[in-house]
Amino acid sequence: MSYSTKQQQAVLQCLEQCSEEPISAAALAEQLRLSGNPVGLATVYRQLEKLEQAGQIHKIRTEDGAFYQICPHRAAQGRECFLLRCERCGADYRHQPRDHRADE
Repeated sequence: MSYSTKQQQAVLQCLEQCSEEPISAAALAEQLRLSGNPVGLATVYRQLEKLEQAGQIHKIRTEDGAFYQICPHRAAQGRECFLLRCERCGADYRHQPRDHRADE
């Protein structure tokens, strides 16, 4: 991600602070407002979309809507990370495929 706006940095920092639990866009906008960084909900959604496309965050779709969480593997350029959800308990698990090229 080569270009970053002030709003995008604010959204990313807020997600980093809330890294333990996924957060909705509306809750994220409220957190930003409470921290003195008011960003409109439409802007939050736009920035979340850009961050997801850049591999910086995960979008978790649930029956209650979408939630977002920082990707702990975002520093590893070119590495993909997937979230898997257990159908029994609903827990999310991160999976980072192994790079088989490194074995050669």
